[in-house]
Amino acid sequence: MFFYFNLKPTALTFVILGNLFFPNLVLAKMIKVSPAPSVFDKNNSVRFPVVPKTDPNFFFNNTVEQILSRMSVDEKIGQLLLIGFPQEKMDSKLANHIMQNKAGSFLIFKRNITSLEQLKNLNSSLVAHSFQHLRVPPLMAIDQEGGNVNRIVTNPKLPFLFHFGDLADTKFSYHYGYYTGQLLGSLGFNLNLAPVLDLADLDSNRFIALRSFGSDPIRTSQNGFAYSQGLISQKVIPTAKHFPGLGSATLDPHDTVIFNSSTLTEMDRTDLTPFKDFAKLGPHSAIMMSHMIYKGMDNSGQPASFSKYLMDDLLRKKIGFRGVIVTDDLHMKASSASITPSEAALRSLKAGSDLVMLSWSFLEQGKTFDRIKNAILRKELSIEEVNEKVRRILILKKFVYAKPSETDDRPSKTERILQEARTVSSVQVTAPELNSFSKRASLDSTSVYHLLKSVVDAKMKSIFFRPQLEQKKQLCLISDQKRLFNLIGKKDTNVFKGYHYPKHSVAKSLSHFLKSSQCDLFIITVETVAQARILNGVDEITHKKMVVINHVIPTILQNRSRYFSVLDLYGLNIQTDDILADKISEFTNMILRGQFHSASIDK
Repeated sequence: MFFYFNLKPTALTFVILGNLFFPNLVLAKMIKVSPAPSVFDKNNSVRFPVVPKTDPNFFFNNTVEQILSRMSVDEKIGQLLLIGFPQEKMDSKLANHIMQNKAGSFLIFKRNITSLEQLKNLNSSLVAHSFQHLRVPPLMAIDQEGGNVNRIVTNPKLPFLFHFGDLADTKFSYHYGYYTGQLLGSLGFNLNLAPVLDLADLDSNRFIALRSFGSDPIRTSQNGFAYSQGLISQKVIPTAKHFPGLGSATLDPHDTVIFNSSTLTEMDRTDLTPFKDFAKLGPHSAIMMSHMIYKGMDNSGQPASFSKYLMDDLLRKKIGFRGVIVTDDLHMKASSASITPSEAALRSLKAGSDLVMLSWSFLEQGKTFDRIKNAILRKELSIEEVNEKVRRILILKKFVYAKPSETDDRPSKTERILQEARTVSSVQVTAPELNSFSKRASLDSTSVYHLLKSVVDAKMKSIFFRPQLEQKKQLCLISDQKRLFNLIGKKDTNVFKGYHYPKHSVAKSLSHFLKSSQCDLFIITVETVAQARILNGVDEITHKKMVVINHVIPTILQNRSRYFSVLDLYGLNIQTDDILADKISEFTNMILRGQFHSASIDK
């Protein structure tokens, strides 16, 4: 027998049918809540409540604590993720992935960049999507160290950090950070994964060598701090790396597991010094952990990125760092050799990190979100710990997206970004240098050119105008650069002599010349790897005053201590012959006039 019920789909209908077919069903106790706006049709049928629009000013009108208190667990988990992706523009797959995992920070690689205009559109889309759907804007991160680690290409190329370590005056490092921050901010970035504060000697074959300010802890501290201040002045967060120091590594942690056996006492005198000074910047900063295993400091046998002692006890409590601790990429071999990226992320968060980096795999990023959520439900990771991490991240975001003071009528950086996000199709690049080249993937920059020129000039002053050279009366230049000789011009032969590289039996001829010459100071230019290797094999250099003008990779030139000085120009993509010729001319003229004055820049 069949019954036909002609009932209207009202709330009462559902209660009657529920009791009829499910007699054991117990109605849940209703909690009184504020009524949500509902829509009723003419027949008084109930529809789903209208979903309120996201408050566009939620982030700006609430404090960090208020934002934190109104975030769901899923939203908090998303704030702990710094993710990379393969797309060059926001598409449905990326948008769905972000929504599903509530991702709170994004890392841009060269694979995501086809032009400056496209990059700006991508970043604007990511920011707009986060504001609209997650209420909290993202950290927009990029690796823009300089040298070989440049995601955004400039012409001339941004220099290696080691050039600034040659100089005692930190104003050059500040200007470098200031310009880099200006460039990144104009493209929508607010987190730079730089500077490298690892200590590395150019005389060694270290993995990190050219990316570092050098091997002197004090000078690295001073230059790293100044560079970071330059970034912060442009509302870009600096990220010091790789704590507690990766300078001793000869192998790349991207490819293998690496170890360091130095004790805490040894590290405290050297590698930790730059990080201790960096921590004085306060909460608007970040430190990236190394994936190296520090057997002499931590007996857990874990990489630093999983070490509670190194992150919590040493970095947080002893050094007093108040900023965000971020992991290096958890897809690296040094991290993923024995555990999955998702398990590595949880282990790192439990040990003390705040932001875990997963640079490419959507699958692993999703697994990581699920693993963290599962850990919170199982009390493996407490919600109090999560709140502390999210709080530090929100403090960074409040800083970089801060509106100007009420007395400042200029639009804030955030307002500009949002305006661009709302009109992505007609983005106007704000930085003047970007306007003419927005459809290109590289940027012609007069700012970089002037910075490089001033650095080269200062480095040459530090070489030639030193008290030890005051009594030198005979200067000899050895080079195969005819242009350099022409630029210097004719000099008093009693003071200046120029010699071209021998064409045959170079090593033998060079050795003979150094033995027989009466020059007080030799200046020799090294333009090729072959010339550097020939110079490495010449023994007669040890007792000579020799300045090497080196244009090749610094690590190829060995036994640097036997030279009076080495001026490294590798990677400085400007014409240096003119500056060198001017300095040699100035130097010889001072000798002729007897008016030698040493430079104030020490080395």
